Amino acid sequence: RSYPHPVPVLSLSLLGETGNIAVAGYHEILVCKFDSGKLMQRITNFPERIHALLPFDNGRRLLYAGGNPGRIGEMGIVEFNPAGVAGNPKVLVRSTDTFLAIAVRPDGKQAAVGGSDKIIHLIDLDSGKEIRQLTQHADWVMGLAYSPDGSRLASASRDGTARVFNPETGETVCAFREHEGPVFDVTFIDDGSQAASAGRDGHVRFWTTDKGHQTKDFGPLNGEAYKLAC
Repeated sequence: RSYPHPVPVLSLSLLGETGNIAVAGYHEILVCKFDSGKLMQRITNFPERIHALLPFDNGRRLLYAGGNPGRIGEMGIVEFNPAGVAGNPKVLVRSTDTFLAIAVRPDGKQAAVGGSDKIIHLIDLDSGKEIRQLTQHADWVMGLAYSPDGSRLASASRDGTARVFNPETGETVCAFREHEGPVFDVTFIDDGSQAASAGRDGHVRFWTTDKGHQTKDFGPLNGEAYKLAC
C-alpha cells in the first residue's frame, strides 16, 4: 500500500546496529533498510501522528510517542524478536493531548515522555507502569534528556524555560530562563555538569545544571534551532 498524498515524516531513527531505520508514518511505523530504503516491515495500530521514535537495547526495543492532536496522546514500546520482526505495540501511558518528546535513562530502566499536556510522565520500563508526573512546566514539553549517570532529567518547554529535575523525587534542581521565547530542545554536556538548550530565539545557550547559570551563548543562528545532539 502507498499513501495517496504526501505524509510528513515527523520522526525517524536508526535501529541500533541492525542496519534498519524506523520511519514514522500515518498510524504506522515503517522499518526500512538504511542503505537501500527497502521496506522490511509495516508495524500498525499506532496513533495518527508519531512525533518521536527512540530505540534502545541496541535496537531490540523501540519507544514511540505521538497521538491525535487535541484528543489523545500515546507513548508505548515495540519489541523486536531475534530475527528483527516487531511484535504488536504495547501502550505504556496515555494523555489528553499529543506527546512530543521521549528520553530513556542510560541504564534502560526508566523513560520520560512529555508533550502538549504540559506534563512529564516518568515510566518504569521493567513494569511498564507510570511512576511519577512532573507538572512544573506551564506549556508544551518539547525536549527531554537524561544526564549520563541517569541522576538528572532535563526538559525544554514552550513556556520559555529549560529545567533540571531529580527523577527519583520529582523535585526541581534548577530552571534556566535566559531564552527569549519557546525552548525546543535540551541536552547534557560531557559529565552532566552543564547543559545546552535551543529554541525559537535562534540561540544555543550553555548553562550549569546545578544553578542554571549561563556560561556561553552561541548565536544568533540564521533561524530557529529545533534539535541538539551531543
